[in-house]
Amino acid sequence: MTTIAPPRRTLDDAVDRGLLYAHEHQLHFVSLLGATPRWGLNPTLGTSHFRGRRSLDCDTQIIGVDKAGTWEWGWASPNVTSRRRVQSEVVYRFGRARDMPVFTTPRLALSDGDARRLTVGASSIHRWWTSFAFGIDGMVLYAAVRNPALELPDPTPVTVRQTLDAGLWTTRPTDTRRAVRSYATLRQLTRQERRDRTAMRLSWKNRWQVTVHFTEDGDLLAVTGD
Repeated sequence: MTTIAPPRRTLDDAVDRGLLYAHEHQLHFVSLLGATPRWGLNPTLGTSHFRGRRSLDCDTQIIGVDKAGTWEWGWASPNVTSRRRVQSEVVYRFGRARDMPVFTTPRLALSDGDARRLTVGASSIHRWWTSFAFGIDGMVLYAAVRNPALELPDPTPVTVRQTLDAGLWTTRPTDTRRAVRSYATLRQLTRQERRDRTAMRLSWKNRWQVTVHFTEDGDLLAVTGD
């Protein structure tokens, strides 16, 4: 079985586009169910059930499988039924149409953090933003899950500041400014940037605003405002 490392530039672009929006969905998931909910996965129906602070039944799509350090895309995995790999096939078709091997190579060698990055990068394509990792029989199935309760409520200064708190990020963007710009677009926030690129003001329907401050190198420095 031949594996290759994920092509970095293509994957980094996809991760930056979806990272912070996906991160906010994960924070919302934890707020509803807790960090370690009990779960059950139905391999026939393509659904999962979570029990934590509340119970939730979710449509579930397997995006990829981590087998002992090798990532296998759901569309290529014999462990994933056709009903549960529809969204991974969306990723495959996207990659094939745009000549992006990271999404069309069946198996990829994983380094630390790669599985999460592949999951986030895929989410910027298939647009199921909440994910969960199911550990089964020595494998980890990285899945996208969907339920109306997992849709984000309207943004507030508190939720935006929490999302942009770099101390809570489990995955780092390659280009932080690009990641924040993409987040603002997906969250439907109005964005204004200083000419020197050291600050970016985000507002929502003229009701509130926060300012994201950057270092000269583009790292996130602070978030201030309402």
